[in-house]
Amino acid sequence: MCKRWDTLVFTCTPNIPLDHLSGGRTAVHLITGAVTRSRRETGISPTMMRAIAAPRSMPPLLQRTWTAPAPFEHQGEFYRVVGAYADIRCQQVPHMPIYGGGGSPAAMRALAPVVDVYMLWGSRSRPLPRLWRRCVL
Repeated sequence: MCKRWDTLVFTCTPNIPLDHLSGGRTAVHLITGAVTRSRRETGISPTMMRAIAAPRSMPPLLQRTWTAPAPFEHQGEFYRVVGAYADIRCQQVPHMPIYGGGGSPAAMRALAPVVDVYMLWGSRSRPLPRLWRRCVL
């Protein structure tokens, strides 16, 4: 899991050896919408909208890092990378799956379109049927 979303490539690229060691059973899971202490510690503005928007740009960068034939540069609103490239390729082709989650409607709209699997939690504290209706309808 990529806990430090500010260090995109440097945190998530080590998952590639884990993907090989596990026989191709590794996935990355991103969570959007939370303004946590670890996010405040990065020096990145801990506003809710930033916490929702920033992870949306991560999956395409991860996919590009894992599959790019040569080092690349990217300058976006939330991430800037120079010379990003994975020397070792994921065992899963074209790359390991990227899961994502977040319970707010804004988080769902931001992350669901850019991840391979959008996940919700199993909890009695929130009415999941109502949440599902918001997502599907």
